[in-house]
Amino acid sequence: MSNPTDFFLDSAKPSLLVVDDEPDFAELVEAVAEEVGYDVTVVTDPMRFPLAYRRDIDVIVLDLSMPDLDGIELIRFLAENRGSSALILVSGFDNHILEAARLLAHGHKLPVIAALQKPVNLAQLKEILQTSSRKQAAPLSQSRDRPTEDDLREALANSQFQAYYQPKVSLIDHHVTGFEALARWSHPDKGMIPPGIFIPIAEECGLIDELTSTILSHAFHECGRWARADMAAKVAVNMSARVLTDLSLPERLLDLSRENGIAPASVVIELTEGAVAERLTTLLDILTRIRMKGFMLSIDDFGTGYSSLSRIHSLPFNELKIDQSFVREAPTSHEARSIVETTVDLGRKLGMRLVAEGIENQECWDLLESLGSNEAQGYFIAKPMPAEAVLDWRLDWDKRHV
Repeated sequence: MSNPTDFFLDSAKPSLLVVDDEPDFAELVEAVAEEVGYDVTVVTDPMRFPLAYRRDIDVIVLDLSMPDLDGIELIRFLAENRGSSALILVSGFDNHILEAARLLAHGHKLPVIAALQKPVNLAQLKEILQTSSRKQAAPLSQSRDRPTEDDLREALANSQFQAYYQPKVSLIDHHVTGFEALARWSHPDKGMIPPGIFIPIAEECGLIDELTSTILSHAFHECGRWARADMAAKVAVNMSARVLTDLSLPERLLDLSRENGIAPASVVIELTEGAVAERLTTLLDILTRIRMKGFMLSIDDFGTGYSSLSRIHSLPFNELKIDQSFVREAPTSHEARSIVETTVDLGRKLGMRLVAEGIENQECWDLLESLGSNEAQGYFIAKPMPAEAVLDWRLDWDKRHV
């Protein structure tokens, strides 16, 4: 069994830390993770976690119920230390405890890729780790230094940011309906830096508006290129709550659509549910005018935030994205499936299009199709791709599925 001094001997591999006071279970997780390709460290004494923890760990498997220092306290520790590791929460408690812990972590802006009830299905854990391993990819390990504000300013000045595009597909006829533009930072020395690291920095140092403008420019340009190639599709861009204070945003979006020769209806502006919970008066002003100019509005990560249904009803959304954490677990978790079913029913009754994100296998696809989701997005369809790969991918998809 590894120990905290053995971290990252093979820097080409993603790293995983198991924190669980049950040695037998910890060893099982270690074996599964090593089989997938992780460098694994195990901590069975939670009091040693602060010594073992490093901010460059990719994934932490965290038991919620441990003596002396429980998982909730460790989530608080990660939040206070600005952690960005992806979490897999495990517990022998009921799923209501797991969901509460997931919501707490989300409130602290900590990514949770799964919440699993003990006894854990090891095949399910392996699939989750395989998916996470692909997303954590080796380029992330090329440099573990946290980028600085100066790095970010230099990257913006030197066009190091680009948009990758992940397709959205109709669950009804399998046609490609659009692509979500996702920010990627290709650093010349540090490799690919994930958005979970650079977006919080951009928000902190006041550069999120410039970064958003860069991704919007890329996205609108590509949307116009698809239309000119007779492969018209919508493009979606996620916006930070920090950007939703600019009253000129509707005009900026309209100018971009005109410059690139695309209809506003070809663009979907996605907002996280957390953003919806803030500054209702300003949001109503900006979002209503965005919709009036013909753009689409989508609630992203629905079910993970704190907004009330009345607030969502009062804002002019016409699309709802079901959070991937619920979608991924819906085939095996009664609670997750119930949340997905309720969300689909709610969206349908509100007249909103429904997009299920996090579709990562045939089982998830079949379930969301049967429940009535309109669209699907996830690794089962395709992982995010650079702009130059989109048209070839689209031709191949249409040939095989339409």
